[in-house]
Amino acid sequence: MKRVVVAVLLTLGITALTGCGHIFDISGSGANKARATPYAGEQALTAISSAEGFVNWKLARFFAVVELTEFRETNSWDGAVLSDYPLVIYNAQTGLPRYYEFRVIRGNTEIGAIACAAEKNEGEPVQYVMPFCKENNDV
Repeated sequence: MKRVVVAVLLTLGITALTGCGHIFDISGSGANKARATPYAGEQALTAISSAEGFVNWKLARFFAVVELTEFRETNSWDGAVLSDYPLVIYNAQTGLPRYYEFRVIRGNTEIGAIACAAEKNEGEPVQYVMPFCKENNDV
């Protein structure tokens, strides 16, 4: 387990140094051209997902899409889509990934966020739904 965690952290560190902060143009879903949100890269997400004890990010996205559908009317998210990739939110105590935060996007604006558990033992798949999201410089 320690080797897997070290491998994941090493992969994330190398990716960050070489540009994991890639700003993804999520043009496949017509989303996120308004701001430069530092979504995680597929290589880093695959490394996290393959580590023991972590949820596959694509499965997490499935649950986020279901939640987006459930909250469409409540949060006035008609016409909105979910970002193809999440931001990875890290646990402050362990330094390990804790949440996959997908952004809700309408037009060119991020209008909300849905966070799913990255750790299998975290509990429910969807941890929180926010009808707003902070600007990059506020994070």
